[in-house]
Amino acid sequence: MAPSAAVTRLPRKPDPKNAHLELHDGHYRVTMWVPAALRPQLGNGLKRCLQTKSLLWPAAGLVDTVLS
Repeated sequence: MAPSAAVTRLPRKPDPKNAHLELHDGHYRVTMWVPAALRPQLGNGLKRCLQTKSLLWPAAGLVDTVLS
């Protein structure tokens, strides 16, 4: 059998509903983009743990909670 050629895979696009959520150590966290002017103070992105393992809860006011 001949060796197969290396396959280049493109990164998957996130689901638009969950684009700012990522699973980390079994818990979800929210990630937010930081404008270039604020990056010296805040870094490249903001990440906050949501302290939940499920996405089956209402997310109303989530941005206000993360930024406070």
